[in-house]
Amino acid sequence: MKKSMLITLITIYVLALGIGLSIGKLYARNRFNNAMAEQINDVNKRDNKMQEIPNKNVDLIDKNKQENDSIKKENEIPKSEEKDKVTQKKEQTKAVDSQKTSEAEIINKQRTIGFYKSKGKKVAYLTFDDGPSKDVTPKVLDILKENDIKATFFVLGSMAKANPELLKKIYEDGHAIANHSYSHSYKKIYSSEEAMIKEIKDTESIIKSILGDEYDNRFFRFPGGSGGRPVEIKEAIVKNGYTYIDWNCLTGDAEGKMMSAEGQYERFLQTSKNKNSLVILMHDGRGKHTTPDVLKKVIEHLKNRGYQFEVIK
Repeated sequence: MKKSMLITLITIYVLALGIGLSIGKLYARNRFNNAMAEQINDVNKRDNKMQEIPNKNVDLIDKNKQENDSIKKENEIPKSEEKDKVTQKKEQTKAVDSQKTSEAEIINKQRTIGFYKSKGKKVAYLTFDDGPSKDVTPKVLDILKENDIKATFFVLGSMAKANPELLKKIYEDGHAIANHSYSHSYKKIYSSEEAMIKEIKDTESIIKSILGDEYDNRFFRFPGGSGGRPVEIKEAIVKNGYTYIDWNCLTGDAEGKMMSAEGQYERFLQTSKNKNSLVILMHDGRGKHTTPDVLKKVIEHLKNRGYQFEVIK
């Protein structure tokens, strides 16, 4: 009896010990897991704090950038305002130039107005620039002679010097000879007032050396026309006793690529429409081989419409 009770007690003790050990292990494991969880939380907190620092730096940079942009915008002139100021400056300059132009041109306009506005009759002034040339001018002279018409030749000093016999022929046939500069070089002619006057006077001297001192024609035509030329140059021309004249009708024989004779004639018809007085621009310089053919049609058209032919002098 005593023996069986002892065995029972021992068994109970062993079971209790096993249960105690199991409970101890479970408790220990729970504490370990809790400790690990706390460590992980601490690490996450540190990471979050480290991330906040660059974010704050970025926010600070963005704030500084916005402030700088704001200051820049305050100091900037709006594009529309800046454009308006540039436009105003251009208009003011244009207005000043316009006043200068009117001062320089008033005498010149008085001298030339009659060529553009005829009273009670139709008048045509045939004018030829850039000659005389050996390949074109003789043909032009023959057509004019056949039709008993006088024209005006705005000659280059260099071409007159190279072809003195042709210049004499023009003069002897009763045509007017006017000045078109010596070189026709825009770079030289428009570089200064002095350069322009020298070109004109050099050409005049050459013409007189060929035709004699009795030659006297003070009309001048700007190479490329007077439009947009420096006011100071216009003033110098007028002050030196010359009169410049452009045109109000043309064949377009100097406009870019050479047009056909038919195209030039159409250009003449377009630019001559509804005008009683015509200052017609054509060219007899080297290579203008279509000029004679166009000239024939122009003369026929003008004659059929009752135009009289006069010269500029």
